[in-house]
Amino acid sequence: MDIHRIQKLIAYIEANSHRKIFPEELEEVSHYSYRNIQRVFLALTKETIGRCITRLRLENAYKSLIYSDLPITEIALNVGFESNQSFAKAFKQKFGITPLNARENKAELFIPYIASHQIESKDITFDYVYMSPLAVYYNVYITNDYNTDAINTIWQQVDNYIPSTTDSLLFGVIIDQPLISDKTRTRYETCMTKVTDTKPFLKKTIFGQWYARYTHPDNHSPIEDTYRNIYYQWMNNTPYSIDSTPIIEQYLPNETVSDTWATHILIPVEKKLVNLEQSDIADSK
Repeated sequence: MDIHRIQKLIAYIEANSHRKIFPEELEEVSHYSYRNIQRVFLALTKETIGRCITRLRLENAYKSLIYSDLPITEIALNVGFESNQSFAKAFKQKFGITPLNARENKAELFIPYIASHQIESKDITFDYVYMSPLAVYYNVYITNDYNTDAINTIWQQVDNYIPSTTDSLLFGVIIDQPLISDKTRTRYETCMTKVTDTKPFLKKTIFGQWYARYTHPDNHSPIEDTYRNIYYQWMNNTPYSIDSTPIIEQYLPNETVSDTWATHILIPVEKKLVNLEQSDIADSK
């Protein structure tokens, strides 16, 4: 089966996991019979389509519980459950706690991660940026807990498709929250604005919203330490509300150190600082 069609199929399932997906839709997207789709999907992902959809719904709900103040019933309906009762039962079965417990005890999720390594400073700066919608070519990969070596290997695989000129913007989309999601199924997207051959890639639009932009300067310290600083700041100072859409990393050549890359970490935000004026919003666009 064509891997490009499978990528397209998986992307369709992920984008529509909040609603009932009919077999005819998947056949139209992939141009294969539903029986073949089920067989190949199970072989590649090690889970059925139904279990995948349920997992995505629950993981997306968990992100909304810790990042937003939406009512739990509304979250349940948003991700695709028919009732709060069915959502609560499935949530507890997967995570071992109730949705309310997850919301009220989010510190228990983040504190062990923050404290797992000694970091030099928890004082980190950021700026608010509005990122306009941007068309990119992309592919989706499954990583093991966003392992840095695995991600570097992924970029080596697509390096031949990146133009030799430096005008192609490079992004990595961190689709899942690894503190919540199944670590063996964490999804990562390589995104480029220009490629030498479009055939191996899907195309979509990213951005179109506000972000808190942090910078991880180079490869001398693990990028996870910067993430720990970010979450420490968010947990203690609460300068903004995180949106449940994916974090996006932008990779920039580091001008001061050869063969290294600076990384902008773009945290999607729902609320800006109260003193952010409308004129600033217009200027940013």
